[in-house]
Amino acid sequence: MRRVLVGIEEDTPPEDLARALSGLKDLGVREVVLAHVKRPSPVPLLHKSDPTGDAGRLLARARMALEGEFQVELSLLMGTPAQELAQAAQDREAQLIVLPSFVGEPTREGLRASTAWEVVRRARLPVLMVPVPKEAEDAQTAELTSGRKLTWILPPSDLSAVSDRALPIVRELAVDGALPVTLLHVREDPGEGEPEGPNPKRRLQERVAELAESGVEEVQDAVEAGEPWKSILAAAARRKGCLTVMATQGLGFLPELVFGSQSRKVLRHAVTPLLLVPPGVDGRDSGAGRG
Repeated sequence: MRRVLVGIEEDTPPEDLARALSGLKDLGVREVVLAHVKRPSPVPLLHKSDPTGDAGRLLARARMALEGEFQVELSLLMGTPAQELAQAAQDREAQLIVLPSFVGEPTREGLRASTAWEVVRRARLPVLMVPVPKEAEDAQTAELTSGRKLTWILPPSDLSAVSDRALPIVRELAVDGALPVTLLHVREDPGEGEPEGPNPKRRLQERVAELAESGVEEVQDAVEAGEPWKSILAAAARRKGCLTVMATQGLGFLPELVFGSQSRKVLRHAVTPLLLVPPGVDGRDSGAGRG
């Protein structure tokens, strides 16, 4: 992932952005395309000056903040954010789309999550949500979001073909960055009777063995019971520097499967980096599930 496109908004502080993106170096990123999408004015005649002037200054400030770490290009776009960012990533030959998110601001996070999900639906690239610490209210949140050095990878798995699509990228990131991996399976409390599917622990261990055989030096499994999205967020928060990697299910409009709905909740509430992997990224679109 040498070249990435980073979507920024007018209220993104360049200095905070630079700190949040520093961990991209751990993923092998060397080139950054900074992109800002300006929505067309519904009343263009009211503009007495260049409507893109402020956006141009924002991009210039962001470039100055990042130039010490990356080779930086600028892209000022007009239109709908999700559509323009997905298209710009393709045009600029990016290998990853990065979207900053703000911790502790539910309204803005809801809007960012909606935009991010729409980007995932449109793009055939992984989408990385990077939390930008902005006046974090509690010390724990500040600790989780400060400094972007990655220390481990957390790929949740529901033991389906959908979640398995994330494993090739997990392997690549783990091998390139010499990062440990914890493959997490969360089952909702089944109550009485047997848990879903035969031998989930054994099936999880089979995936662990495959990662180990493919070159991941340190990989382990974990099985928990509870509401999946809450357990995933709790696991990510236990150790600073976690990168959660989840597959998404597709582009259609049919009701989501369980894993799809859980990944959307993780996206909405994550305070650590979250990498979403849409179908087609590894060339093996399973077609399992939609939404």
